[in-house]
Amino acid sequence: MRTRAILLIGCIFALSNSGYCQSRSFRTFTNPVFPGDHPDCTLTKVGEYYYTTGSSFSTSPTIYRSTDLVHWEPITHPVSNSWIGFKGSPTEGCWGGDMVHYENKYWDFFGHNSTMFFVSAGNPEGPWSEPVAMECPKSVPGLGMDNSIFIDGDKWYLLVKNGQSNNWILQLGPDGQPAGEIYNLCWLNPAPNHQYSWAEGPVMWKHDGYYYYCFAINVYAGQRIFRSRTPTSDSR
Repeated sequence: MRTRAILLIGCIFALSNSGYCQSRSFRTFTNPVFPGDHPDCTLTKVGEYYYTTGSSFSTSPTIYRSTDLVHWEPITHPVSNSWIGFKGSPTEGCWGGDMVHYENKYWDFFGHNSTMFFVSAGNPEGPWSEPVAMECPKSVPGLGMDNSIFIDGDKWYLLVKNGQSNNWILQLGPDGQPAGEIYNLCWLNPAPNHQYSWAEGPVMWKHDGYYYYCFAINVYAGQRIFRSRTPTSDSR
């Protein structure tokens, strides 16, 4: 009897907690952990709103927004499920989506089928353009897909991760294509040792005069951060 009572109390607590996490409108959640699978999330703040998106494999990613980082609502799918690139498969999906605001336009960058793409819109709710494939500079061995965007004033960059050994930073032009500086960071995780395993999911930010470059050692745990006074390829 006692065991049954404990189980009953646990079920009631779980149900009440689940109900509490969802708002009365049933459109937002008061728990910052969204229902479902949302790997590789990125966060952007534009005006009063925070926006987040990430990888999605079923098929189109979702962009969520919040004013307090607690209550979130889905507002759009930047890539249509009918996009010809999906070829009708429900598992094609998008890798590592990153939505940013640059030059009075919203952009969402993502990887698909070993190619980087971007879409753009005048408003975060859309409508969004058709995906545009990114061009890879000849000196870079592929753009990979586990990437993100870093904006530094009027300049912006694609942080490239392509395989275990390749980490690059590519300046982008106003059209979203690589143009300008190319920083080779392949010294960071060279073969054959690969001291930081995959050194994947790179992100950057700037604070108090330093540029910070952060990545994950692997999918399980562990972050490493490098910093520099200037954007550079130099490891010293």
